[in-house]
Amino acid sequence: KTNQFNLTARRYTESDIRRMKEDGSHKIWIGELEDKFGSYGKVILAIVRLKPEGRRAVIDTFLMSCRVMGRNVETEFLKHIEHDLKEEGIKEIVGEYIETAKNRVVKDFFAQLGYVALSNSCNCWLKHIDCSY
Repeated sequence: KTNQFNLTARRYTESDIRRMKEDGSHKIWIGELEDKFGSYGKVILAIVRLKPEGRRAVIDTFLMSCRVMGRNVETEFLKHIEHDLKEEGIKEIVGEYIETAKNRVVKDFFAQLGYVALSNSCNCWLKHIDCSY
């Protein structure tokens, strides 16, 4: 359960996650972190909805433990996801942000990583994946 670094504040049950994995319409990444002091365990998660007809993917859920904020874990994790999606033929990634009272600290997350706002009425950000990795 994380609230500060949770871009959409969506909550899913274990059965929801299992269904997403099985139906092939979503990809799920989970990341762990350890340093010289030991393991922090699983600290970051992303759920991406695939839209193959348009070669587009939507970042449905992106959350991280506040214990590891400020260590660039989120940036490297998203780069890894972008790379994986590019390898699968995805050309565009849309990131969603739904503001809550507690997650305003990550309001500019996508903008800081080169995503462009789709419109003022929607908190959606777009990034075209180019061929220059």
